[in-house]
Amino acid sequence: VGYYTKQFYEVIIGIATLITSIATICLMVNQNKLQEEANKINTAAISPCFHISQVRIDHDGNSVQDTEVFTISNIGANLKTPPDIEIRVYYNIKKHAPNVNASILVPIDMYYGIQIPTNKLYGELTSAYFLNNWSKYIDFEQAIHSYSKGNIFYFASKIDLIKIEYIDTLGKFHKAYYQNNSLISEEVYNKIKHDALDIPYDFTKIDANEIIELFDTI
Repeated sequence: VGYYTKQFYEVIIGIATLITSIATICLMVNQNKLQEEANKINTAAISPCFHISQVRIDHDGNSVQDTEVFTISNIGANLKTPPDIEIRVYYNIKKHAPNVNASILVPIDMYYGIQIPTNKLYGELTSAYFLNNWSKYIDFEQAIHSYSKGNIFYFASKIDLIKIEYIDTLGKFHKAYYQNNSLISEEVYNKIKHDALDIPYDFTKIDANEIIELFDTI
């Protein structure tokens, strides 16, 4: 009987030790989760939050939206210094046909030729535009699409590629990358730049026929 009693107590002690170990592990996991949440809150308290918008306006007063105005604002924590902002514009031309899906990424010069930095740390950081840039893009987009015939289709779209270099309130340097309004990685940012043609086209002079003919060279 003494032997079985000893065995019984050893089993009880083992179970109790196991329960204690599990409880300790659960406590550590919960503590780590709480620390992660605290770190997120602390990071949010010192991090800016960039808001990007593209608004089309009727600059000429003829009831036609002709000019696109690009704006970047900081709606998060204050920056330590005014940021460095780089804006690139590309026209993405696509050809769809049976067994063919090709695209040409064209760098566009002067689309946001007028840039107005505010030198602020919070609120609107910069705006950019050029008169009639949107109407010129629409004309080009329609010209590209006009080359579609039968089961061959051409489409055009516009890409805004943004790099923001900034210093947070703790003095740490950061880079942020955006495609249109979406945050992207540095790898995606570099790939878009790499995939584009080498020579930029002035948005006021770009010729749809010349771009269409480039598909014969790829």
